[in-house]
Amino acid sequence: MLFGIWYRLKALEGLVHPTYGNTMYHTGIIRAIVETGFMPVYDLSYGGFTKSFYVPAYRLFTASVSSLSGTDPIVSAGLMVVALGAVSICAIYLLGKEFGGPWAGACCAILFVLSPELTIYTIRPFPEVLGVPMLLLALYFVKKQDLGMAVLASVLTALTHQTSAAVLGSVLLVYSVLARDKKAAVALLSMFVAYFAWQLYALNSLDIFSMRQIALKESGKITLMHVERIGLFALLAAPIGAIKAVKKRHWLLASFAIAALLLAKNEWLGIGIFNDRLFTFLALAVVVLGGVGLAELGKMWGEAK
Repeated sequence: MLFGIWYRLKALEGLVHPTYGNTMYHTGIIRAIVETGFMPVYDLSYGGFTKSFYVPAYRLFTASVSSLSGTDPIVSAGLMVVALGAVSICAIYLLGKEFGGPWAGACCAILFVLSPELTIYTIRPFPEVLGVPMLLLALYFVKKQDLGMAVLASVLTALTHQTSAAVLGSVLLVYSVLARDKKAAVALLSMFVAYFAWQLYALNSLDIFSMRQIALKESGKITLMHVERIGLFALLAAPIGAIKAVKKRHWLLASFAIAALLLAKNEWLGIGIFNDRLFTFLALAVVVLGGVGLAELGKMWGEAK
C-alpha cells in the first residue's frame, strides 16, 4: 500500500503534472466546473460546437474536492490520483480475498502495484482512476451478495467512465447467465438505466453508435508489448488462478476473465474498437487471477513441506 501511494505521489511533481498529454482535457473540464459551477454541456475542444458525451461522476467528484478544499483543480486532480490509487489497492485486496483468502488478496494488491499496464492508467487523472476501483468494488459487493452496495457501485461506475461501465456490464451479464444470479442482474439493469438516463439528458439521444470515437472506430492494436506490461508474475500465475476459479466454481472471477478477454479482442465479434483501452481491464482480470494463483502456489508449497 505504502509503495503504491509513494509511486503515485509522482503525479504531484512539476508544474504541469499530472496533466500532461490528453489528461489536460479532463482537468480542463474539472476547472470549468469549479469556475462556473456547472458541468460543461459542450466539448471544450474543436470549438465547442458538439455536445459532450463524458459522464460526470469523476469530474464532479474532483471538482467538489477542489471547491471544498480551496485547492487548485490541477492539484486536486493529482491528489485524487494518490487517494484513488490507495482505494484501488484496497478494493483489489478485498476482491482477491473473496476468491482465495487473505494471502490471495495480498498477492492481488502486490501484483496490481507492480503492473506497468495498470499503473499507466491509474497514475494520471483519467476517469479510470475512479472507474477501476468502482468496478472492483462492484464485483466485490456482487460476490458478497450485498445488493444495495452492488447497485450503488455499479451505478457510480456507469456514471464515471464508459469503458469501465462496458466491462462491468459485460461481466455482470456473463455472470448472471453462468450463475443465474438475480442480484447481479439487478445491478446490471440499474447501471444500464443510470447510464442511458444520463446520455438522454446530455445528448438528447440513446444512440451510443453516434459518438465520434465509436463512429470512427477508434482502436489500438494489442501487441506483445501490451501483454508484457501486465507483469511477469501475474502472467505466470494466472493459469493456476484460472484453474482454481473453475474447480471452486468462482463463476464471477471466470466471468471477469471471459468478458475482459472478449472485449479486449472485440474484433473477434466484428466490432474492432477501443482494443488497447479495454486491454487494461483484461490486465486487471489477469492480475486478480495471478494473485489467486500465487496464493494457491504458496498453499501447495506449504503442504508439500
